[in-house]
Amino acid sequence: MSLPIAQAKFPGYGGYLLVNDDAMVKFWELESDLWFGDRPWGTFPLLKYSQQSCRTVHGQSNVVRSNFDAALDAMNELCRNETGIVMDMDNTSVKEFCGKRSESVLSPYVTAGGKADVLYVPGNKIGAMMSRAMTLFGEHDVFMEIAYPMIMNTVVPREAVLEMPLCDGSLNLLKDEYDANAVQFKPYFQSEREEGKDLDCPVIHPIKFGMDMSITYWKETINDSGCSWCICEGLGNNETFWELAKN
Repeated sequence: MSLPIAQAKFPGYGGYLLVNDDAMVKFWELESDLWFGDRPWGTFPLLKYSQQSCRTVHGQSNVVRSNFDAALDAMNELCRNETGIVMDMDNTSVKEFCGKRSESVLSPYVTAGGKADVLYVPGNKIGAMMSRAMTLFGEHDVFMEIAYPMIMNTVVPREAVLEMPLCDGSLNLLKDEYDANAVQFKPYFQSEREEGKDLDCPVIHPIKFGMDMSITYWKETINDSGCSWCICEGLGNNETFWELAKN
């Protein structure tokens, strides 16, 4: 969980953005006051897990501790309020996720593959609460792509969350449409909120710059973007870099 470390090392910033090395963001399409303001967002569907409950059985021998067990332990500690996070959560979230719950039932829960490829955490009270929750889940060794969607859906008030559209080009999503020799993306989930509905694939995943076709795709994307501060310089031999305009 690198974001809490960045927040602690560089305090006082308006927000903190994590981008995995195989995801790209079209920053020129994002209104900075909205998407880099005081509301968090991530590249995973929101509020889809609150009705999913999974029961675990403890005491099995010769069983390695699973991501589910780690997430369950983290959620139990959060709801016991040993970290004080519950005191900062809104009453609706506390009632839904911590009220009258069995410590053998985990809700919300998302299995690995939650597409937590980009995550924005504002530098305000909500961001500080998210950072504490990330630290807690990190201490329990919960896998990042499980932890981030759980934290966003559990501790952040629903009205505060932005929904960022994600376009994915993986085999699991494209299935029969997948072509290893092409770069293509389609929406990973259906946006439910108004803010992101007019955006056209502002975040894409995965894109591998070890592949010539990925470099060509991204270069064309930037050249066609109309972005006034994007400069793409091709050096040949699979070496390409982008830098911000100096003016």
